[in-house]
Amino acid sequence: MAFRRIVDKETLDKRIAELSVSSFLNARILGFAFQRAWVFLLFLGAASSTFTLTGEAIPPQVYMISSITLCCVLFAAAMREEWFLRFNTHPIRRWMGPVLTVLGTLCAFLMFTTHIPMELTGLLCGILTGLGSGIIDLGYGEIYRNVPPDDTHIEIPVATFYAACIYATMMLMPPAATFMVAMVLPLASAYVYLTVNHVWEPGREPSVKAVPMQVSEFTWRIGACAFLVGTADSLIRQIYMHINHIAPMDFYQPGMILSCLVMMTLLVGYHLLAKDGTTRAMYKFVMFIMAFFILLLPVLAGTSVKDGTFALISYNCFNVIIWMVLAETSYTYRLSSMVVFGVGWGMVTLGVACGQIVSTWVVGAIEFTPQAVSLAALVCTLMVLWSYLFILREDDMIDITKMDEEDGADEEDGPESPSSGEGPQANHPTPFKDRCKEVAEEYGLTPRETEVMMLFAKGRTSARIQEELVLSRGTVTTHLQHIYQKMDVHTKQEFLDKIERK
Repeated sequence: MAFRRIVDKETLDKRIAELSVSSFLNARILGFAFQRAWVFLLFLGAASSTFTLTGEAIPPQVYMISSITLCCVLFAAAMREEWFLRFNTHPIRRWMGPVLTVLGTLCAFLMFTTHIPMELTGLLCGILTGLGSGIIDLGYGEIYRNVPPDDTHIEIPVATFYAACIYATMMLMPPAATFMVAMVLPLASAYVYLTVNHVWEPGREPSVKAVPMQVSEFTWRIGACAFLVGTADSLIRQIYMHINHIAPMDFYQPGMILSCLVMMTLLVGYHLLAKDGTTRAMYKFVMFIMAFFILLLPVLAGTSVKDGTFALISYNCFNVIIWMVLAETSYTYRLSSMVVFGVGWGMVTLGVACGQIVSTWVVGAIEFTPQAVSLAALVCTLMVLWSYLFILREDDMIDITKMDEEDGADEEDGPESPSSGEGPQANHPTPFKDRCKEVAEEYGLTPRETEVMMLFAKGRTSARIQEELVLSRGTVTTHLQHIYQKMDVHTKQEFLDKIERK
């Protein structure tokens, strides 16, 4: 019974056999790794005083300005999706994200020079990096909207590990070398999503259009989840560093590679071994890991443990799982990446920024006795556990999306297609099946989508399709959404007309 959630050996062997070198090394992975490495270098590296020309740490106010600007970009993209797409499909403006990021990086490097006021370079650094990195994040959101979850579950952890390796290597180099790498990383990352993957390319339409959705309900659910976890993670990290008197360099630099290696092993291992490999199940697993390390805080308080390996495992698991949840949600339900990543990643950023503000106040106002440390750990653990209540289930996503899965098929014995019905189907099976197969080939339907299409055309309701194909309600709804989108129809009558014309 203890191992009932683990796959059998045959399934495990099959999953491993499906892996290849490209599962761990491809353009998408490298591009995303470059972007995450830039984040590590600019903020973690700057906090470690190894990035600026003079070796001084960038003030925390610059980080807050960048975070707030990033939130504004992400939320604006979610609310004004059509305008944002028109803006970014311009041949020149497509490159605005990496260009702004590079300019912001240059301002960070020159922040403490005597020729330019630090206030001006700090402000420009925060605004430009927030604007640029937000656009790049949305670009990779669009990429992973079209990547199957089985690939995403491996690629995102692996890319984060590569980013940690780049970060740790650059921390051993002089500031000038770190600066040069940080200038190149956004450009290399942008080359991948703009040139290799053709994101926002003028005249290029997505293979499957986004499904309309209730943005307010989605924002509340996914936003609350991301905000709670982001706040708890940021708060507990700052408290951990304060009570153990750990300098930023000692916290981030030694443990980054090891923590990412542990994170990658845990998440990729879970993906291969677990029967339920959805991100919802994986999210529960990650929340357990985060709660475990948060509860270690009172145990480690005042000890000789001076690096942040334990806390960084939690930090990296949190960042990776949120990205995976957003990617799987947008892929499975064919939602707009602008809305999903704009709201989701924006709330994560807002939560981390709020955690930074709260922790600054808490550290200055409270004396951390053993009781206070235990209380802080308890509060952060509860926030992490509460976040699971807001994770969207299949039924929630069905309610949020506006497509009526039963359109025209509310009655089991209602009107069917001209070739439907058990009697005619039995006497003349070939013409109907041939028409369905022609439609499936014309619009690129998968074998499973073809099965669902044939039953739906015969007048089966969603409930009957679930029974006949042994599928969940959410899976059937997702297949129907894909069919409607690929066939470019909006009602069942339009759907039947296209089959009848064959």
